[in-house]
Amino acid sequence: MAAFKDGDASAIAALYTRDGQVLPPNSDFVSGTQAIQALWQAHFDRGIHEAKLESLEIEPCGDTAVEVSEFTLHAATGRVLEEENHVVIWKRETGQ
Repeated sequence: MAAFKDGDASAIAALYTRDGQVLPPNSDFVSGTQAIQALWQAHFDRGIHEAKLESLEIEPCGDTAVEVSEFTLHAATGRVLEEENHVVIWKRETGQ
């Protein structure tokens, strides 16, 4: 969440695996670190200042875990820009 508040798209993209994907609503798949960084940078450029994530369920399974969450994106004024539901597949890659 600190990376969102700092507007650091590079730090956010670094959280994804090399072959990570984002499936934005009403859009094409976004794949790979550079494209994911560009996606988040575009969000910052349109005024996103903060993200709030509420994990509802996390199910571990070996080197992966599945997380179901609610995600809210806010402008600097505090106004809600987007509210989304997310499913994230976490993977351990090179020990991380």
